[in-house]
Amino acid sequence: LRNRFAYGITDVGREDVNPDAAPQHQNDTLGRNERIEYQGTFAIADGWLAVAGAEREWQRFTTASDFGFGTSNLGGRARMTSVYGQFTATPLPGLTATVGVRHDDHSRFGGHTTFAANAAWTPNHGATVLRASYGEGFKAPSLYQLYSEYGNLSLAPETAENWDIGVVHKALDGAAQMGVTWFRRKTRNLIDFVSCVDAGDPSPLCDYPFDGYYDNVAASLSRGIETQLRLRPTEALLVDFSYSWMKPEDLTTGRDLSRRPRHKAYASIDYRWPFGLSTGASVTHVGASYDNPFSATRNADYVLTDIRASYPVTSRIELYGRVENLFDSTYETVAGYGSPGRAVYAGVRLKL
Repeated sequence: LRNRFAYGITDVGREDVNPDAAPQHQNDTLGRNERIEYQGTFAIADGWLAVAGAEREWQRFTTASDFGFGTSNLGGRARMTSVYGQFTATPLPGLTATVGVRHDDHSRFGGHTTFAANAAWTPNHGATVLRASYGEGFKAPSLYQLYSEYGNLSLAPETAENWDIGVVHKALDGAAQMGVTWFRRKTRNLIDFVSCVDAGDPSPLCDYPFDGYYDNVAASLSRGIETQLRLRPTEALLVDFSYSWMKPEDLTTGRDLSRRPRHKAYASIDYRWPFGLSTGASVTHVGASYDNPFSATRNADYVLTDIRASYPVTSRIELYGRVENLFDSTYETVAGYGSPGRAVYAGVRLKL
């Protein structure tokens, strides 16, 4: 029996300043999240494993805003207690199955129980793996979605059901690996942002013409396919390709969900040099997406390139560096909101 105890605390403070507005200092937001958890893992026998745990989370949020229409002070609190259990078994050679259950009890939205199950089977000692899974999800609205100036106290929590089935096959003595996965996820009460400008919404939550608010999408469906190809022609060289296509649909309106690109492609190459240096590069292409449920604005597709390197000085010390968005591409995942430009990181990793 292995036991794990953990405690974490996160404090976030945000300050919004617009030098072209009056007043310039428009918003201060403070948030705190505290979490304590326990997890026990019991190895019953070879291939048979049981996991159980409990978690408790406390959230707190306050915001003070002044956009020239008067000052508002908002905030809220929430707590959630969760327990879960999971059982993994290998009843037959090559077959592994897992089942799990989780119960969340939210201080505002009450209790909710979710289930999950998955199985993987290989008929040829791992060269080919067939797998399938089913999972349920529960997500309570965040404090910001409930209590901020864009909040909506009438929000309901999201619930979801997800299916996927896939196959992975290795060839050329493991030098090539190919995989394909089909998935389907249905979500009820999906929380999304509604723009008063785009919607012409008569809702009383539209206090100002530039305003917006969070609301539930009664039912949505996302389905698609993911493919992967991994090549290792030599021990030192690794090449990865992946592509995913997804159709995210609001079942009430028949329109695409906002800010969900249908296409995404990724390619990377990594090489370890004989003297220990590791280098790599990756390219990501993200397709265009609609910025709002009414399809009035589209976020253009974009390409990002990253490079990376690391070098072990000793068996315990490693130097590393990376450049994200190498070519300083300008892109938006949300219309009117900037995204990070070129960024350079360097550091040292120490193993004790």
